[in-house]
Amino acid sequence: MTPEQEVAWERWLSQLPGCIQAVARLYPPGTRFRLHGKIVYAISYTEYDNDRAGIGVSEINPAVDYQGAINSIVPFCDCCMDQLAELKDGE
Repeated sequence: MTPEQEVAWERWLSQLPGCIQAVARLYPPGTRFRLHGKIVYAISYTEYDNDRAGIGVSEINPAVDYQGAINSIVPFCDCCMDQLAELKDGE
């Protein structure tokens, strides 16, 4: 990220609930995961009633087709949310 992007990122994060801040810092937008045999990219974040964060993902790389990635967001499956570190793809 450029210095300007880092400032904007931190400003945006500071307005979000703590559970989302924690997940977004570990897995920022564009983070690749191997999920059920597919490569998916972190696109968005959600807070659930129980102060737990979820991640919205897309099979479309946002660096290649941002709008396509936004239009195809699906929730990271609940069965895998506790395995984020293991599912992160190092490329």
